[in-house]
Amino acid sequence: MKRYYKTSKYVAGLAALLLLLQPLGVTGETLADKLRPDGETGVTFEYQLGDDYGDKLQEYAEKGYSSAPADAAFRVEGGDFVKADAGVRVEAQGSYSNALVWTDESKAKKVEWQLNVPADGLYKLAVSYCVPVGEYADAIRRLTLDGELPFSECANIHFQPLWVDEAAVKDENGLLTKRPGVQQLIEWQTTDVYDTDCLYEVPLQLYLTKGTHILGLEMVSGSLMIGSIAFAGYVPPVSYEAYAAANSGYSSGSSTIYFEAETENILYKNSNVVRMNTTGNPQATPNKIGETVMNVIGGTAWQGGGQAITYEIDVKTGGLYKIAMHVMQNYRDGLPVYRKIAIDGEVPFAEMLAYQFDNKQDWYTETLADEEGDPYLFYLSEGKHTLTFTCTQGPMYELLTFVEGEFQRVTELTRRIRLVIGSNPDYNYDYELDEAIPELMTEMQTMIDQMAVLREDLKQLAGSEVAMYHQLNSTIDQVKKLMKNPFIIPRQIRDLDDTANTYSTWLTSFKEQPLLLDFVEVLPVDTSATIRKTNFAERLWIGVVNFLNTFVKDYSSASSELMEGDGEETLEVWTARGADWALLIREMIEEDFIPQNGINVKLSILPSGQLNAGSANALMLAIASGNTPDVCLGTGVGEFAKRNVLMDLSQFEDFN
Repeated sequence: MKRYYKTSKYVAGLAALLLLLQPLGVTGETLADKLRPDGETGVTFEYQLGDDYGDKLQEYAEKGYSSAPADAAFRVEGGDFVKADAGVRVEAQGSYSNALVWTDESKAKKVEWQLNVPADGLYKLAVSYCVPVGEYADAIRRLTLDGELPFSECANIHFQPLWVDEAAVKDENGLLTKRPGVQQLIEWQTTDVYDTDCLYEVPLQLYLTKGTHILGLEMVSGSLMIGSIAFAGYVPPVSYEAYAAANSGYSSGSSTIYFEAETENILYKNSNVVRMNTTGNPQATPNKIGETVMNVIGGTAWQGGGQAITYEIDVKTGGLYKIAMHVMQNYRDGLPVYRKIAIDGEVPFAEMLAYQFDNKQDWYTETLADEEGDPYLFYLSEGKHTLTFTCTQGPMYELLTFVEGEFQRVTELTRRIRLVIGSNPDYNYDYELDEAIPELMTEMQTMIDQMAVLREDLKQLAGSEVAMYHQLNSTIDQVKKLMKNPFIIPRQIRDLDDTANTYSTWLTSFKEQPLLLDFVEVLPVDTSATIRKTNFAERLWIGVVNFLNTFVKDYSSASSELMEGDGEETLEVWTARGADWALLIREMIEEDFIPQNGINVKLSILPSGQLNAGSANALMLAIASGNTPDVCLGTGVGEFAKRNVLMDLSQFEDFN
């Protein structure tokens, strides 16, 4: 039985009709025509995710495309372009006699090279480049082939500068209590071109037919020098079985290599965000109870796709070795994270393209091993080698693609429903949505089926029923309820909005791959990795010491001895941001402000809201008493601007 108030029925119906006529104009079409643009078939649901690299890989497979033959490799020099905007220069840089120098200030928008392709096939690109000094962000370019964007990932190709930590200053106990700054490493590098988020385990590949093509790079942001661009067929790494067979003639190495991941052996990083940090957990070393010691690296600062740390190790005796890492991974609601592991810039075997680190609540030592727990053995010759760990998505890519498709489905379904019910529906009117949108029930059932698939995939990936699993169960029940009684859909349309918002949040969180790293060991075959555990007495003692420290430690102060030195002048600074922000501000003060100006700084942390106008907070009371700080960070700017109490810093000559 259809339930509605008679008056509301006609008012709501007229409103829906006017809503549809307003953007389309009166053309003689009926309401049914507008709700069913396909005539007899009704509303069509289409979800276009764009022509991304995943689509291209599928197209390559369907058409039988394969990698270009080994003898078809070729390269173009950076300075050998056929067309470039004014401002681009060709200079001798590094080992390149005619490198392309393309600065942000040049205003040049595009450079093109002619490619003389010797054979049909799939080609990967390896770019030799250097990001000039002073560039604190990635250089980004848009890549085109014969004037077209090959796939969506080519719209933002990132060229990352390299970074190293400045010399660390340890205290009298040999502990690093202050995080050193970072500085850019001006060095040429040759890297394959990957998508920005490292969703794919393989580099981006272009299908090129034999003959002439035009490769273009368009300016997005950042300065860049290009030495050459090499094209070659992609050769995937062999399986571990094949790798082990090829190295079966080698015996075990004889020396153990151990290094603290945050301070020792780091050759460079490709992101200045990846920095050392501190944890008071006694399983991480070095550690001193009650003191802040920099003893780990990574965590949420090492979670973005493509972020990499490269270490250098010196192998005294060539042979087979195991690799172990002391890690913490409790960030992702039970889901694992992944790292691509390379030796001397090459992934040794396929299993290292995306090695899984399980989610656990405590620190653990992960000896790189197969699913049965048998350690992988790596052959390392005598001498120096590099060991690189890179954030990658691994199997999460398929999950991301799946969720993105469902996000589009829910968004489109909600849009179609709102087209009928409007933005302010009458809850007492029966819109007969199952008739107005014939595909509604089918689409909602598909939503349920897809959520069930996603739920089981999450359970399999996490190894347990994580929070996302139960959230999907709840959403499935809600959609079933809507299907059973479409009359209540207008009243509970927010449930569908919440589902879309949930998917949107997951799309972001699934791309994050945080991992906290304490130390790394390279071990002979028969040597066990270091395992650190704490007992109840140790944990109790640490808890007691930390509790007692709360009575003597000034948590409102973020100043150091360096900041409050013997100088005559001292600035008092208040900030309403958190402790992490205050630590960054302190580092900037110590590294830049004090050395340049010789002025001491007293930095204090206040609770959020204590620096805003409009209430009796710390700042208002300080103003009333005439005892104000020199600088406030994190204030409510608008209220103060209205009262002309803000100072325009651009009037000073040294403003930058």
